[in-house]
Amino acid sequence: MNKSRIITLLLASFVLLAITPSVSSAQSSTRLTWTDVDGQAGAKRVRVGDTVVVTWQDGRKSPEDVSGKIVKIDGRLKYILLDKGSNKSQMIPFDAIRDIRDTDDEIEGDSSSDPVVDDSEKKPADDDSAKEGDAEKSDASAASTSQSDEADPDKKGMFVLRLSGQVGLDFRPEEIEEIVRQADERGPGQVIVLEINSGGGYVAEGMIIRDVILDACERHRVVAWIEKAVSCASWTALCCDEIVFKKGGYTGGITIMVGRKTAADAMVIQWIAELQDLLRKKNRPDKWAVPFVLQDSYLSSTKDPETGSIEWFTDSEQSGDYSHSKPGENLYFDDKTGVEWNLAVGVAQDEEELAELLKIGDWELAGTGRKLSKDLIAARERITKEAMDLNYQLENTGGGLSGINKQIKIYKRLLQIMRQYPNIAASVLGLMGQNAKRIVEERIEELEWQKREMR
Repeated sequence: MNKSRIITLLLASFVLLAITPSVSSAQSSTRLTWTDVDGQAGAKRVRVGDTVVVTWQDGRKSPEDVSGKIVKIDGRLKYILLDKGSNKSQMIPFDAIRDIRDTDDEIEGDSSSDPVVDDSEKKPADDDSAKEGDAEKSDASAASTSQSDEADPDKKGMFVLRLSGQVGLDFRPEEIEEIVRQADERGPGQVIVLEINSGGGYVAEGMIIRDVILDACERHRVVAWIEKAVSCASWTALCCDEIVFKKGGYTGGITIMVGRKTAADAMVIQWIAELQDLLRKKNRPDKWAVPFVLQDSYLSSTKDPETGSIEWFTDSEQSGDYSHSKPGENLYFDDKTGVEWNLAVGVAQDEEELAELLKIGDWELAGTGRKLSKDLIAARERITKEAMDLNYQLENTGGGLSGINKQIKIYKRLLQIMRQYPNIAASVLGLMGQNAKRIVEERIEELEWQKREMR
């Protein structure tokens, strides 16, 4: 893609964006949280189109169950709308929800089909693992309670969440939502630090993460603390109010791929436009967008030695004094150039240096961010193993009606995993994340049809 083509495509982007849905539109999901009738916290990630059973409670009335398809999730007015069939619908406010479960959570005769309840819970293999899981949940609850009970009201809370691994697998919006929730409990004006070490991942997850972070920025100070942030992880960092590097840290290369190939031109244009919009929202130069995404572009700059103001150039003559990228290179900033050219506010190696750099004042570490990260990695290992075992069972179910029944049960369990961990099962099955759920559902329908034909 040469320079003139880039310009033409970018000019066309205004038309394309008017008729093309957002990159995230087909992937958008919402994580709803609630307190059940026993006072226990619960959470579930849902999308429009999911068929669920919702337990809800209006005022002091007894809780009631309503089943139906989710046709709307309104984050602004905070309600979900269920289609109950027969031209009937039910609007349920978020704060009235006491539980949400899938209609196929109970599968007769198959103990492996228990639903994944939260990030640290899975059907235990034996009594010892069950006790270990209960201990983990107890420790998490105690840590959260301790943080709230012992918080010093005169100190600012620094909530540090480590985000590592692939975006969408070990690096998810759910954990960011949880650390934000903990900061909200302490009150507005806290400092949320996302400690990033990732080479990127799923664009759809990055769009959800953007919405979570931008919402959090309305109440708190959100900081990206970068060891390595590439591609979608770099996108995450750019969502934050401020960026700080660790020594040797770097960020950039916000490319968009489909499999191992660069995405189609229209999708690339849309991605550039999304990135430009994000950069402008955070008062960063939108001229960074094209070289962040494309290798056949130019970026140079000149800094006024007296005022420190910076002028950016995208011409092929590299009019600026310093060249940041040229054809064959994506735009990257490291800990030195990032600070020099105003991407980052500085470099810090630990929380103390970070707090001093950010001029937080009197502060203390708060929240359970470290544990959230460790629990997710452990949960992913368990769930990945289960998904791999299920995939192996699929290949060895045998024939006849018995084999079909086994396949249906296995596919239903995979669907339940996908609802809590959308990308793990898809990755194991070798499916594209956005199509995996639909493909598995279609496979179940096909197997059910085969059963009917055999009777």
